[in-house]
Amino acid sequence: MTNGRFGRAWTGRSAVMLAVLALVASGVVLVMDRAPADAVPPLHEPTTPSGIGVLPAGVGCSFEVDIELVSGDQGRMVTFFDHEGNVTRIMGTARPSVWSVTNTATGKSVNVPLPAGHQTVTFLPDGTTHIEISGGAIGNQGPTDTPAGPFAFTNVGRLIVNIAPDNTGTLLALSGHRFDLCAAVA
Repeated sequence: MTNGRFGRAWTGRSAVMLAVLALVASGVVLVMDRAPADAVPPLHEPTTPSGIGVLPAGVGCSFEVDIELVSGDQGRMVTFFDHEGNVTRIMGTARPSVWSVTNTATGKSVNVPLPAGHQTVTFLPDGTTHIEISGGAIGNQGPTDTPAGPFAFTNVGRLIVNIAPDNTGTLLALSGHRFDLCAAVA
C-alpha cells in the first residue's frame, strides 16, 4: 500500500510502521467486490514490499535506527472507491516477513520475524486515516504522537491507530505480543 506513508510499512515524521498480512482477505474481498452497477469497482493489485529506512534519533528510538525488510511481505491490496471515484478504504494482506533493525551508531542489529497479517485503512471525512491491523506489525511512535514516543516495536496481535491530517498518530488499541526494538539494539 502506498500513499506516501504506506509501503507495507509506515514511513514519515511521526509514523506507525506497519508490516501486515493475512489469508482472511480472500473471502472478504469476494463479498465486498459485489458493488452496485453504478459504483466505481474496487482496484485489486499486488503490493511491492519495501523497508522503512532510517528513523532519526527521537523518532523511533532515542538513537538513530535503520529498519529494513530482509525478506517476505509480498501481498495484495484492494482499494475501494465511492460513487465519485474517491478512495474510501484500502484492505491489504502480506505474507510472513523478516525485518532487520540496526542501531546506526553502534552497528548492533537484530533480525525480527513477523507472521502474516491483514490491514484495513479507512479515510474518514475529517481527513483522519483509521488503520486496523491483525497479525504481524512493525512500527514506531514519535514524540508528537499519542502516547508520545520515541518507541519502536513489533506486535503480533491487533493494532488500531488513527493518523490525523497533521500526521500525528494516536494509538487506540494494542493487544498481543510486543517486542521492544529499541531495547534489542541499544
